[in-house]
Amino acid sequence: MIKAIPFVIDYQKHDNVVATVSHLPHILAAALVNLVKDNDYSDEVMKRVAAGGFKDITRIAAASPIMWEQICMVNSQPINKILRKYIDMLEDVYIHLSDKSSLYINNMFVKSGEYRNSFDSNSQGVIISKHDISVHIQDKPGAISVISAILAANSISIKNIGINHNREKGEGALNISFYDADSCEMAGKLLREYNYTVL
Repeated sequence: MIKAIPFVIDYQKHDNVVATVSHLPHILAAALVNLVKDNDYSDEVMKRVAAGGFKDITRIAAASPIMWEQICMVNSQPINKILRKYIDMLEDVYIHLSDKSSLYINNMFVKSGEYRNSFDSNSQGVIISKHDISVHIQDKPGAISVISAILAANSISIKNIGINHNREKGEGALNISFYDADSCEMAGKLLREYNYTVL
């Protein structure tokens, strides 16, 4: 049993949705990383000072190039459509920055902040779970895989996983969802035994 969670959606709507909230963000992350790489100084100061905010929005740029090449080729038309809209938005920002239009820039951040804050931080998209824990972890390579390995070694299945970062402290809260209350309780107890802070 693979425990998949079905989500029914029209195929054209699906392609447009994933192009907007999944495929385009990967392209933007890759482009932003390459922009820094191509414009950095010889002492790589941009790379060295890139902090939590930059790392948060570009983390997905390290995903499999082969997989994302194939995804972009298969869904190229919907991606191009939303990419064009994004380019138009950036051109508007460029124009208003050039004109020193502070009201436009402020309104852009206000609207985006209000909409982003309307997202349910405890929700994993269409996947709804009541069996969740939050684990404090350091923002470093391998932190998530260690926890996953601990749970897997004890035959505890993860339903979904996500992280909220604290860019100042270099740490984050790993939000883990489970299929049932027993698994959730067992995981919390187990991770505490490994000296993790679990909420």
